[in-house]
Amino acid sequence: MDVLYPRLQQAVAFLQEPACKFGRPAQLEEQAQRMNRKLQPLTGTPRERDLERLFRRVRRVLETEGRAGLQVLKVREIKGLPWLLHYDPVREYIRQQPDFLAELLFQIEYHQQLALRPFIHAYLLGYQPRSPIHTAVRSRLETLLAAYSGDRPSLIKWHSRLRTLFAADGVDATAQRLVNHSEPVPEQLAGLGLVNKLASCRFLQEAAFLAGDALLRGYPRGLERLAGLLEKPAYGYAGEFVDRFPGEPAAAARRFISRAGVKAPAAEREILLPLFLRRLGDPGLPACQPHWEEIGAETTGIFRTWVKEKDAELFFGTVARGAREDRTWQYRRAFWLAFLPNVSRTWLALTPRTYDELPAASVRDYLRDRGHSRLNGAATEPGQGIFLAQIRDYVFADWASRRSLAVWKADQIKFGQASYLLQRFSHLKPLEEWDLYETRSDSYLWQRRVETWIYRHTGISRSFTYEVGGVRDPWGGRSER
Repeated sequence: MDVLYPRLQQAVAFLQEPACKFGRPAQLEEQAQRMNRKLQPLTGTPRERDLERLFRRVRRVLETEGRAGLQVLKVREIKGLPWLLHYDPVREYIRQQPDFLAELLFQIEYHQQLALRPFIHAYLLGYQPRSPIHTAVRSRLETLLAAYSGDRPSLIKWHSRLRTLFAADGVDATAQRLVNHSEPVPEQLAGLGLVNKLASCRFLQEAAFLAGDALLRGYPRGLERLAGLLEKPAYGYAGEFVDRFPGEPAAAARRFISRAGVKAPAAEREILLPLFLRRLGDPGLPACQPHWEEIGAETTGIFRTWVKEKDAELFFGTVARGAREDRTWQYRRAFWLAFLPNVSRTWLALTPRTYDELPAASVRDYLRDRGHSRLNGAATEPGQGIFLAQIRDYVFADWASRRSLAVWKADQIKFGQASYLLQRFSHLKPLEEWDLYETRSDSYLWQRRVETWIYRHTGISRSFTYEVGGVRDPWGGRSER
């Protein structure tokens, strides 16, 4: 069932899709609902109204007929009994009537052939270690699994995981395993049966939080495990990921980015940067800013710096470098790195051909996580791409191929678009443009002209001097006043 359930869910989704497109015909919608109802008792939390109905029935039978009356429960009702233990009205009722807990546990044990597997799922999905009934529920589940000697493959597997998941220190044991075991986190979770619905269960959330604490204490050892704790593959979408636990990526970003700091080594950035770009997006884009507001300005500023530096290094060191055989890319990279502290945001747009011809898969992966834009209208030209950088109210566009560096008012160029049309940049008159190939880059003349324009319009000078290939910048970062 662990294997079939996602496929059945997908079948239900396909069944409902025509209903959405063609006015939701009653027959299709009813069929989808019937299929979902049949699947829910096995693998997901039953609907609240079903639990309420079952709670009333069990309580009424016990009050009128006693324990014997529950021997005629239907199969679906028996499989729903474990879920009552995690239903808030039942928990409140147990506080007033403690005997009701003993009766539920007795019925689960009596019907364990049907109820044991739902008992496991209910415990992991509804895990509440601070609940007054938690110890009694966990202890009974551990006892039932320890005594299991049947031949059902799924229960045999759960029996083998007894000491890790269902012991009194199960959360701690699972957290330690996630941090210290040689296998990657996804493979470990698959081995523990924490997949599909259980891939985001409350039990795992508790264990993942403890594992995150352990990674932070041992930082940077084991940092590569953080992604597996925060995200999981999106079912049916190859290469895509979703949050394992809503809200956890923001909390982890606040802790781990601050711990790494703005000068984090490249190896640490290579793990943290793509992870939080996937989970939270670029803080420079309006659509992603709400994700970063709760993280704090200092941490967000560190991440912005990482993004800007990675964009510049990638564009000029890989894209522009491959587009031409001269060394101009080195001077352009040095120029923009010197200005990056005063650049509010950067963005990349590449043609599909340029993206496909990038030499390293890791670079393509970063750009995919980055959400770079597609540059249309230049399919026949190799090495086409744009590096956009915003300084105050101005946006600069530097090209991978031999085109002039240009600047526009910021409201004329929108960051984060899914695609840009090459002809739009050609037809949009810039405020100023500079031919970077008119003079030798090692003369630093074009750099001087651009720096002077920036200073006169924004009051900003570059942050530091630099040298490329042993040739030092003669201007030392000074601009004409």
